[in-house]
Amino acid sequence: SVWTPGQVTTGSYKVTMLIKTFCEGMSFCEGMSLIGSGSLYLSHIQAWAALWEGCCVDVDGPLPFSQAIYGCLYYLLSAIPPLGSANFPFSGINYWGHVFWDQDTWIYPNILLFYPEAACAILKYRIRTLEGALHNAREQGYKVECSNGREVCPEKIYGDEEIHINGDVMLAFEQYFCITQDLKLFQQEGGWDVVQAITQYWCSRVVWNCEEENYHIVGKRVRELLSRDRSQRNDLEIYEPVTDPQGPAMTWSMFAIGWLELKEVKRAQQQMSKCFSNITEPFKIWVENSDGSGAVNFLTGMGGFLQAIFFGYAGFRISRSCLKFDPIYPDDIKQLNITGICYLGSKLSFTFTKEKTTIKMTKSSPDLHLSVLEVVLAGTGEHLSLKEGQSVSFLTTAGWIQKESALP
Repeated sequence: SVWTPGQVTTGSYKVTMLIKTFCEGMSFCEGMSLIGSGSLYLSHIQAWAALWEGCCVDVDGPLPFSQAIYGCLYYLLSAIPPLGSANFPFSGINYWGHVFWDQDTWIYPNILLFYPEAACAILKYRIRTLEGALHNAREQGYKVECSNGREVCPEKIYGDEEIHINGDVMLAFEQYFCITQDLKLFQQEGGWDVVQAITQYWCSRVVWNCEEENYHIVGKRVRELLSRDRSQRNDLEIYEPVTDPQGPAMTWSMFAIGWLELKEVKRAQQQMSKCFSNITEPFKIWVENSDGSGAVNFLTGMGGFLQAIFFGYAGFRISRSCLKFDPIYPDDIKQLNITGICYLGSKLSFTFTKEKTTIKMTKSSPDLHLSVLEVVLAGTGEHLSLKEGQSVSFLTTAGWIQKESALP
């Protein structure tokens, strides 16, 4: 399959637009009713209070930093499918009208950590547009099952060259399963069809190189810039100085995460500080490039910035067996509180300081097989059981959350 921007399937597109029109009409009628009763503003306050209760990041540190985090969360939460609206016809988070990797790689991981049900709706967009992706692949001569669809990207080069989006989509599905263990999406709702199609696509695009003993992608000139023994540090030191300083906003957050993984906090902060050149006042609107050009309001940059908090400062890593954490952040941040992380159906809050970490299970999973979780500390191997409404505290160190090992 080839997930290039904005592909649609003709038949399903018409149905989706009819449903969308109906839902918008219902929302309009509901809104007019609230206006008539004088309760529209109150309903707005209540709806956002419910969202913030399930998704909150508080930083005891510089005020502009906290404001940037809240601004990013506000705009990303505004862009996701309404919670509790399982049949809402979500049409993707777009960049200049096209659903690129901006959705699946930059924005989606943040949503997944807090609201897996909204993340699922994002994945269902990819399921609904699978036929169009299959059509794109067939037109390029690669192996897929036949279907109908069309590519609507205005420049052909993007449709032909942005093949990394297939990997972005596949990773999003994998991350969802690791966080939720939800088999229904794959077995009954089309998720497996997406995974299978992407696998077929890549298998048809690679050839084995006997001399190098690895696979090459057909039609791509892959030049290995770094030898295999080069470290992550070398990658950062080589690419950081040659990256366009006027480049897109999400760039700096990825460098920051790389440096934080190496425990180079000062170098990470040099990259994080660049993000603020893309934030405009007074409403914390992000622009794609620091000179004001490009997309506005740039959700992709916000997604990267938030990932630097979650996967950088908190050190979260989503794996098949656990949710890892390894906190590290600059000295001007005294405490980092992250409320509402969802793992295997349970809701967790994390409080990090330099000296102590506290993890609380605020709500346990309704699935009894998944509801018994524990914290494992990397340094000592100590296991700390998590119970609903209770907290565990320990000296700040790396560790992970997993299903309790005593379970079969």
